[in-house]
Amino acid sequence: MEDNRPGSGYRRRAQLKIRIKADRGSEFPCLVCGRMCKAHDFQEKTWRHLNFFQHHCYITASVPRTNCPEHGVKMVKVPWAHKGTRFTMLFEQAAMVLVREMPVAAASRIMGINDKRLWRIVFHYVNKAMSRLDLSQVQGIGIDETSSGKGHRYVTIFIDLDRKDRPVLFVTEGKGRETIEAFKKYLCAAWGTSYLTPVKLKYFFFKNS
Repeated sequence: MEDNRPGSGYRRRAQLKIRIKADRGSEFPCLVCGRMCKAHDFQEKTWRHLNFFQHHCYITASVPRTNCPEHGVKMVKVPWAHKGTRFTMLFEQAAMVLVREMPVAAASRIMGINDKRLWRIVFHYVNKAMSRLDLSQVQGIGIDETSSGKGHRYVTIFIDLDRKDRPVLFVTEGKGRETIEAFKKYLCAAWGTSYLTPVKLKYFFFKNS
C-alpha cells in the first residue's frame, strides 16, 4: 500500500494496488470460439475497484492476447470487468446503487470519480437493460411530462400501462412532439418496422405533471 509522502507539501490518499499476472506458457480461450490458445503477448491494464476501508483500490493485470489459428489475435476477457471500462463490475454495481437513491453529482463525490465517468457507467447499464426489454406485447402507452430541477427542464417518461412490474419503457429530455418522435423511433426499432400501426398500439394516456 502506498502512503502519504512526508515533507512533500501535500497529502496524497493512500492506495491499495493489487497486481495479477498469468503464468507464462499457459493457454487461454479465444474470445470468439473458446479454443484454448497460447498467448501472443500481454497488455497491462488497470481498473478502479471498491475502496479498501477509506483507501482507493486498483487492480492491475497483465492481460493476455491469444493467437487463435482461426480468428487471429484477440484479447482475453477478464472476469471482473466488461470491455472498455476502467472500473470493476463490483465498483460499477456500487455506483449504480447510489445513483438509484441520489443525484449523479452526489454519487460521484461518494465514489471518488467525476460525474462524466459515472454518467458513462449509467448509460452502459441503462442501454443494456433497454436492449433486453420485450416490447412485443406493448399495446397501451402512458406519457408523463415532469419538470426536473430549476429552469423548467422537462423530462418525458413513457410507461407500459399493462405492465405492473417495472413499467418504464423510455425516458428522454424535453417535452412535446419531439419526445413522441424519439419514442416512436425507439419503438419502431424494437418492433422492426418503420411505422406504428393502430393494430399494434391501441391506446395512449397522457399526463402533464
